Amino acid sequence: MSGWRRGVVCGVLAMMASAGAWARNTRLPEWVTQAATHGLLPSSWRNAKAVYLLEDRLVTVQPNGRAVERYRAVVQILRPEGRGHAVPVVDYWGDEKVESFHVWSIGPDGHHYTMKKSDYVEAGDSSYGMLYQDIRYEVAQPPGADPGGVVAWEYTKELPSYYNEALWDFQHSIPVVDSVFEI
Repeated sequence: MSGWRRGVVCGVLAMMASAGAWARNTRLPEWVTQAATHGLLPSSWRNAKAVYLLEDRLVTVQPNGRAVERYRAVVQILRPEGRGHAVPVVDYWGDEKVESFHVWSIGPDGHHYTMKKSDYVEAGDSSYGMLYQDIRYEVAQPPGADPGGVVAWEYTKELPSYYNEALWDFQHSIPVVDSVFEI
């Protein structure tokens, strides 16, 4: 996550209430449970703060020519400092449309959680000294985001009609177990 984006996310999380109306012990999507049962991590990752168990991005072009992006991430928190890597966020510009945003988590105690839409916070970005910038964020602070916990999120958004390239960051500052990019 870039520095300015991390600053926005941290600011939003500071505003969020710690209590939420999430549902406990709900059924998780199969792709979340599959990624969460990855097995042992390599010993070379023992000092990692967190690890992406799955990062999956699918970009499809609809018959009307519009591109739609579906993004999935599953992050396991290994150390307290790794919580910042498990912050579900979807960013979008004024000409993009978020069609869906879902967040799930598995606490270190094994409890499953599903967040509700009302638990998310929407925020804007005022960095770089800009008077006006139309980038927006939906951010979630899931329960169970502690060492040993797993946080997963999925969003789908319609990309602008002039969108003619796709970028994929296949490396991060934390290890990645499974990375998928499809067009």
